[in-house]
Amino acid sequence: MTESVPQKQVAPKKQKREKKEKKPASQKKEGPSTLDVIKECIRSKKDRKGTSRQTILKYVCDVTHHDVDQRMRSLVNRVLKAGVEKKKLQLVGARYKIAGTSSETKKT
Repeated sequence: MTESVPQKQVAPKKQKREKKEKKPASQKKEGPSTLDVIKECIRSKKDRKGTSRQTILKYVCDVTHHDVDQRMRSLVNRVLKAGVEKKKLQLVGARYKIAGTSSETKKT
């Protein structure tokens, strides 16, 4: 009696899928940056003491047509902090001014 050993069946190879084209990274939004809107707010208020964070937040929300919510608060706070670190904005107490535009002049 001869027993035949069954041969292993080889599964057919799967066809390679075509790679989908990658979408480009999110494109930058049109219009001014948030820092530019904040500078515009500070210029428009013309307060010698500076402009408060709350006033800046309301102005940015009005210009960008967004509601005042936690997302906008954190965005404005991050931009204000980055502006102070980059020395584009100046923090005076709890108010913000545009750096380098102070009216103080040194007398010699």
